Amino acid sequence: MAQQRRRVKHEATFEERLAEEAIRFKEAAEKQPPGSTARELLLRRARQAETAARLSDWLRSPELNGRMSVAVNKPVGDNARKGAVKKRSQVKTRLGGATAWTKRSKKSGEFMAVKKPAKKTKAAKKFKGVRVEKRGAKKKKARAGGRR
Repeated sequence: MAQQRRRVKHEATFEERLAEEAIRFKEAAEKQPPGSTARELLLRRARQAETAARLSDWLRSPELNGRMSVAVNKPVGDNARKGAVKKRSQVKTRLGGATAWTKRSKKSGEFMAVKKPAKKTKAAKKFKGVRVEKRGAKKKKARAGGRR
């Protein structure tokens, strides 16, 4: 059974909550003896909370708007292939004296597409992500005398 995500609706903004947290850490640090490790850790946490609040304010500022883009995930169904193309292979062929690549279906063996060379070039580029067929794989010759 899947767990349900706990959702919390905050009354204060993120920056306000960070500022409150920094104040709490500073108050707790004042109760610790000077020079103690616990005090130093609490003061460090307070500085981190203050810095995070300032950064968040800066990122939301209107003068920064438009100059900085935020990273987002690509949309689903953007026709971008992930990994190798399955059930396809390509073969190097000759087309009018120039080198071309022909894509072939692994299942039926029929030719699916031909990639012709661009103008003023002698060779075409391969299909991306499609494996290359080995032409005329050479068989290893058996030794006449066997293993020694």
